[in-house]
Amino acid sequence: MANRLNRLLHGKNSKLCYYLRSFLRYIFPRRLLQARLDRVLARLDRRPDREYILDRVAYYNKLTPAFQIPPPTACGR
Repeated sequence: MANRLNRLLHGKNSKLCYYLRSFLRYIFPRRLLQARLDRVLARLDRRPDREYILDRVAYYNKLTPAFQIPPPTACGR
C-alpha cells in the first residue's frame, strides 16, 4: 500500500498532514492555547531549577532596542 501511494505521489511526501495541521492551528481557539501556556508557565514556578531556566531563556532571547529607521534625506543630485 505504501509503495502504491509513493508511486502515485511520484516519490514526494504527502502534503495532507502539513495542510491539516495548519488548518487545525487556524481553527483552534486561541483561548485554549493561552490556557495551555498558562499551565506550562505555572509548572515553571514550581521547578527547583527555575532560575537556571530563566537564565537560559534570557541568554538565547537577547532583545536589543528597537531599530529606528533614519528619516529620508535628499539625494545628492
